[in-house]
Amino acid sequence: QSRQQTTDALTEASRIAQTNTLQHKTAQDACRTAEATLLQARQEESALRHKSEQTRRTVIADEVLNDIRQKRSTLETELTTLSETLKEREAAHSTLSATQRSATAQRDALRAELSRLQAQAEGLTQPADQDYATTHEPVSELMTIPEAYEQALAAALAKGLDAPLAGDTPQGWRAHKTHRSAPALPANVTALADYIKAPDVIETLLSFIGLVADTQTGDALQGQLLPGQCLVSLQGDLWRWDGFYTRADKQNQAARHLIRQRVLKETEQRIGEIKQELETAEHTLTTALEALHAHEQQ
Repeated sequence: QSRQQTTDALTEASRIAQTNTLQHKTAQDACRTAEATLLQARQEESALRHKSEQTRRTVIADEVLNDIRQKRSTLETELTTLSETLKEREAAHSTLSATQRSATAQRDALRAELSRLQAQAEGLTQPADQDYATTHEPVSELMTIPEAYEQALAAALAKGLDAPLAGDTPQGWRAHKTHRSAPALPANVTALADYIKAPDVIETLLSFIGLVADTQTGDALQGQLLPGQCLVSLQGDLWRWDGFYTRADKQNQAARHLIRQRVLKETEQRIGEIKQELETAEHTLTTALEALHAHEQQ
């Protein structure tokens, strides 16, 4: 009986030991499973963290890229605006520079022309013939003489053109209180008074002077002239009532002086015009320079 009890006790102890061994093995298996599950969870957590970081970085990178793109677009717009502004400024500068150059050239040309005309006028005031002296206020300066009639008038009046309207000089034109009417000139002959404007005393004299077309006409009509009358041609031929005549083979001194006097008058008139034009050109140049300077300072 005692042996049986011992055997039973051993059997029970063996059973308990097997049970414990099985439980221990089960616990170990459970532990390994738990460890594997934990490891997998940790790996998944790490993968999720990595993916989350990549996603966050991608979102940040997109935001930065969009910001860069917006700034680039703004800069490109500003650059386009600046380029257009620069082109406009360059075009304006080119126009202003051209205006300034043109104004300078015009001013310089007017200055040169003025200097030339002043020198010409100074030369014309000097007598061309040393033995041909003129008075201070010759009557010719009081007359309006078309260029075409200079030779004819010079042939008729000669040095009388350079005498003044005065009664107290070595020579001059004295105005009479009364003048007799001029006799009629030969048929189809026109008086110089119809072409030349002159003081009264000279205008009366011009009524005694007829204009003919050529020497043949003058020769033919000379015999019809009344006392005090004469005929002249545009070339400077002269026929007097007393039979004297002269051919216009060359310019006489009076004609040359009339021409010089006319050219001088035209030159002085042009000098006055040039001075006005020069004043305008100077103002235009000053304005152009100020505009160019102001543009360059912008």
